[in-house]
Amino acid sequence: MDKLGCAGDASLQNALDLVYENLNDIPSYGHREALILYSALTTCDPADIMETIQKCKKSKLRCSIIGLSAKIYICNHLCQETGGTYSGIRRGSKTSLRVTCPKCNQHFCFDCDIYIHESLHNFPGCESRRHPKDPES
Repeated sequence: MDKLGCAGDASLQNALDLVYENLNDIPSYGHREALILYSALTTCDPADIMETIQKCKKSKLRCSIIGLSAKIYICNHLCQETGGTYSGIRRGSKTSLRVTCPKCNQHFCFDCDIYIHESLHNFPGCESRRHPKDPES
């Protein structure tokens, strides 16, 4: 649980290494699949992420990503290589409806509204305002 803290820059490679360590021991008849919820615009990796992607591909680890920001090439590449799917927020893509939260006035897409109401039951915009950062910072 110590590795699950949220601080610093986002690293897709560190997340993949953690997933690989935990799922690599699953027998070949089991499912090795990871769903990554990614909201950063970049990834700050300690080494060559392409090697990590190939390692996941060789161990038949299927990675899917739900991107909460702009479409990122490396996320799309990871999903293609491992047989997963990459879903992002549709922006602009006349078919996207926007919804405004009546409490915090933040905007989000219609698909996110469905996900928030059916799965999360709490809007992240309202939650982030409810728990302000450390007052010393």
